[in-house]
Amino acid sequence: MARFGMTVLSVGIRNKSNALRILPVRVLVMDSGAEAIRHLFEDKIDAVISRWNLTDMPSGELLKKIIAARPNLPTIAFVKAGDHQQENLARSTGVSVVLADDIDDEYFRRILRQILNLADVSLIEDISNVSQEELCCYQNKLTNFFSLTPLKLGLTAGDQVARPGGEQTQRSQLR
Repeated sequence: MARFGMTVLSVGIRNKSNALRILPVRVLVMDSGAEAIRHLFEDKIDAVISRWNLTDMPSGELLKKIIAARPNLPTIAFVKAGDHQQENLARSTGVSVVLADDIDDEYFRRILRQILNLADVSLIEDISNVSQEELCCYQNKLTNFFSLTPLKLGLTAGDQVARPGGEQTQRSQLR
């Protein structure tokens, strides 16, 4: 838990919660509204993402309770795609964002990053797709590069060394 600074409560959207694993947040995944309310009192929660219609709390009951108790807490309501009535009801409760349940994972992550003011993690996503063998190779290349000195390069006092910008410098001037 120490590696994550923020905690997001995800309720009734277990299939979408996996998309958040690459973000630097702790995700608590719940299936019921009652369980979510318990965690709101036990844990420091920085945002809540919930399906609008939960089995035990239909019609946005969970989100309405959360907004009434903690109006500044960022909330995301997942509504059924194409259900405009559900979308309008969710918007009228004052949730931070309303999303259709058929949105793609990247858009979902982007919205959560905006709500929580998280940095863009596209670089982290790129790195996470690199194999351990590739990482070791890059690490060795960087270590070798930064350990090079003019003497290790086989340069002698009279050799010309190219500098950025194309100018030539004597090795003896590199000190």
